[in-house]
Amino acid sequence: MPLSLKPLSVLDFFLIDTQEHLPLSFSPLIQQSLQLCYTYLFTSQGREDIFETFALQCCKLIKVIVMCDKYKPPREIKDTTPQEVLKAHQAKMAFFTPAVLSEIIHQLVLNYFPLTSEDLEIWDSDPESVVNEEAGESWRFNLRACTEVLYLSLLNEFRSTVTPVVTEMIKLVQGSPPSDEMNVVLQKDAVYNACGLASYHLFDEVDFDQWFVNQLVNELNNSSPRSIDDVDFNLDDFLQYLDETFGSLFHLLKCSQDCDTKMHILNVLSMVIQCIGNKVRPFASSLSLYLPELWQESGNHNMLQCTVVSTVTHLVKGLGVLSQSLYSFLLPLIHISTDITQPSHVYLLEDGLDLWHNVLMNASRITPELLHLFVNLQALLDFGSENLRICFAIIESYVLLDEKEFLQSVSAPVVNSCLSMLGNIKTEGGIILSKVVETVIKVSPLRGTELFAQVLLKIFHMILEVEEYTPLLVIYLCIVGEVILHNYPAFVQIVESVAQQLNKQMDCMTRLERRKLTVLALMTLLPLNANCLVLLGGGTEDEDPNEECTEEYKRRRQLCLTDPVHCCPLWRFVRDKLHECHAIYGQDTFKELMDCVDSAVTTQLGSFINH
Repeated sequence: MPLSLKPLSVLDFFLIDTQEHLPLSFSPLIQQSLQLCYTYLFTSQGREDIFETFALQCCKLIKVIVMCDKYKPPREIKDTTPQEVLKAHQAKMAFFTPAVLSEIIHQLVLNYFPLTSEDLEIWDSDPESVVNEEAGESWRFNLRACTEVLYLSLLNEFRSTVTPVVTEMIKLVQGSPPSDEMNVVLQKDAVYNACGLASYHLFDEVDFDQWFVNQLVNELNNSSPRSIDDVDFNLDDFLQYLDETFGSLFHLLKCSQDCDTKMHILNVLSMVIQCIGNKVRPFASSLSLYLPELWQESGNHNMLQCTVVSTVTHLVKGLGVLSQSLYSFLLPLIHISTDITQPSHVYLLEDGLDLWHNVLMNASRITPELLHLFVNLQALLDFGSENLRICFAIIESYVLLDEKEFLQSVSAPVVNSCLSMLGNIKTEGGIILSKVVETVIKVSPLRGTELFAQVLLKIFHMILEVEEYTPLLVIYLCIVGEVILHNYPAFVQIVESVAQQLNKQMDCMTRLERRKLTVLALMTLLPLNANCLVLLGGGTEDEDPNEECTEEYKRRRQLCLTDPVHCCPLWRFVRDKLHECHAIYGQDTFKELMDCVDSAVTTQLGSFINH
């Protein structure tokens, strides 16, 4: 620090402190203080002598003067308005002329916003610290943050004057040709930063959509490493480096002693596993030997344990059905992570549930150890939490994996949870829960209907009581449809009371698959010689082509292929049921019933079943 500037630095501290605690007493010094700061910050001669600490103090002083409420008179000036406030406001406005404001904004953006060589070195060596840099009061201690806060303060206070200046700078950048010169790139980055900070104020001035499409997209496609790294990942190109990458990361992981370092390496390893998918299989044995050891070493370092669980989850996805060979490590890991009696569950629960779900999805058969884990899930259901979505997804995976063993062993707590939650949780939660019940009835129509009888009764009552069409009602009706289609003798009396509701509210079903299910269900009722209603619909719904090919995907596909909704032609089913009705009711009764149907509907029905 030059000796001549030391007194000024101390003076700046004194001025800021005085202004913040005695703003009106400070008002006679407003113009002189602003001029002092302007000279050293924004003139070529002043910048030659200034140093960072003094520059920071000058920026802070300008900022606190600009934003001081004591220097802002009321909109309607009255005789009672203090003269000190008016004089302070006049002094501030006299200094900030349009020319001065324009120069300050240009200097801030072009001289203080661009990244320095030190900034670029930090980006290279520790980018996380730059990205994670905390805001809040950092402007009081960091020059870059302080210049950005000063820029926004001037924009807020003098918007009509500052906005055109910023807009003009943006237009100049928009019209400039692409360049790989670092100085040009840094200047452009500074203007982009200014635009980003002020975006809230610039929506009426800048067409951001056109700017993005016509220029920014092209700049992002610039492959020059000086501008931006290539973020596109091509697995085929990466495979030649896979052995070396895994070997180096694994060696580095084993050599590291610091838990935070291990955590960062694991995050990178996890990302690589996520990108390469099943190509991780050749490296699974070494990972499966080391990860249990690392888990034991992690001790009370909860964040490292979270990273281990997350990495193992990606490993399970990559291994698929082969992950069953790791059950000796996976299942105890899931048990510890999802046990709410363990203090560590606060950190591990979410990742542990995700791991549990992926293990089930990639399992080919159920085991006693997998079933034993359900004790933890029962506690979570009783406790109630924000993780209900994945909890019910886990239950559904159990049902699809082995419905007989699962329903025989642990159906009671699931039924109790359904009974306690139905009608008492939000619509989204009700949909998730009801889809589990629907899956149970699909995979086990007889046993599932028997075990979930109380749940079905509650659903039937809720259908009768509902007064508006909702997605939840659609699923309730489809559950009824599954019961009618697969197990109607036991529920015919209840179904008859619901049939009218099915007829009235079928139009609220938008998915063709669900409309067809309702038709199949009600056509099944026709031969029962009961007063049921006939509905017509049709169509099937395509499966999701983007679903991952896990073991559970195969189970869902097999369930779909055996589902009458997908494997039974609707026109043939309706025709056969009508013939069955004709045989059961007799010619006269059948004709009498058909005469009650609208002639247009009868014509369409004839065309449909004889196409």
